[in-house]
Amino acid sequence: MTFHSLYRLAARGLLDCPIVGVAAQDWTAQELREHARACIADCGETVDDAVFERFAAQLSYVAGDFADPATYEQVFTRQDSIEETWRVVQPLLDAPPSVHPYAKGSWGPAAGDALVTGRTAWHEPWMAA
Repeated sequence: MTFHSLYRLAARGLLDCPIVGVAAQDWTAQELREHARACIADCGETVDDAVFERFAAQLSYVAGDFADPATYEQVFTRQDSIEETWRVVQPLLDAPPSVHPYAKGSWGPAAGDALVTGRTAWHEPWMAA
């Protein structure tokens, strides 16, 4: 499901960061790509080759076990991951967005309620009319 969800974000142009996977298998980059494509297809998604190529270019992989502290060091000290984190965080630190308070006990501002009115589940709120 994770590959499928990430692929759908990529298809919508909403995934513009490196994706680092961790698993015990010692895969090559090609094996990771093949596994990702199979997982996406197994969810019933028709895989668009151009979208998948963009998505797969963002994938990388670290063989390890999160029970082992060395795995954390491998994942969280990758230079591209650190640079990407600062690319996202720094603008927020430089110019924090305003906070919109809402009434205690509510689900948020009325605009939030209007966004999901008539929906039976939370799906792609940016598509609301």
